[in-house]
Amino acid sequence: MSVEATVEERFARLERSNKRLKAGVLAFGTLLTAVVIIGAAAPTPAPKTLVATRFLLVDATGKTRAELSANDKSTALQLLNLDGSRAWVLAAGSSGNGLILSDTSGKTRANLIASGDGTANFAMMKEGSPHEAFYVTDNPQGTALAIRDPNGTDRIDLGYSAKGASLAVADGNGTVRAMVAEEGDVTFKQGGQIDWASFGENLTPEERKHVMDLINQTTPPQ
Repeated sequence: MSVEATVEERFARLERSNKRLKAGVLAFGTLLTAVVIIGAAAPTPAPKTLVATRFLLVDATGKTRAELSANDKSTALQLLNLDGSRAWVLAAGSSGNGLILSDTSGKTRANLIASGDGTANFAMMKEGSPHEAFYVTDNPQGTALAIRDPNGTDRIDLGYSAKGASLAVADGNGTVRAMVAEEGDVTFKQGGQIDWASFGENLTPEERKHVMDLINQTTPPQ
């Protein structure tokens, strides 16, 4: 065999090998492109349902800032202050639902409670006092509002019921000193004796006489 023939055969084999390599690279590139396209077009699967009795939300430092928890009696969502104290609580339970709002030190300042018996209460606490400064309640019997001093004593009571509307003002001892109602107006002395009264048209003659007897009683010295 001549040298020329041997060189020609080697070139022919090399050309056939190059053709097979090119075909393989082209097929692999086509397959890879298809995989990329399919992967990009495929929708992101929806996250699966997570089941737990407690979830925590933490900030960048790992400090817990919120908590969602549940037991067999109630469910609560809490937002926490930077010091870890409660800032805001939303709860739902078998006896009622409520919202509690605290200041930045965790002291409760307001709450709203709706009970299962048809009663709803709203209260605001005075800073530095454990007592409600402002209290509103509504139930099937009526609606009432109370303004209290730092000692928790009712100083102003405003309400409405089936008996009518009324407004009462009390002193620091909780003794009513004046009252305005649909039946009439009354002021009282420190000892609780009637000081002055005017009658409404709804009082019966017997009720008028009873009030007059109280007014005409001898008042002990103050």
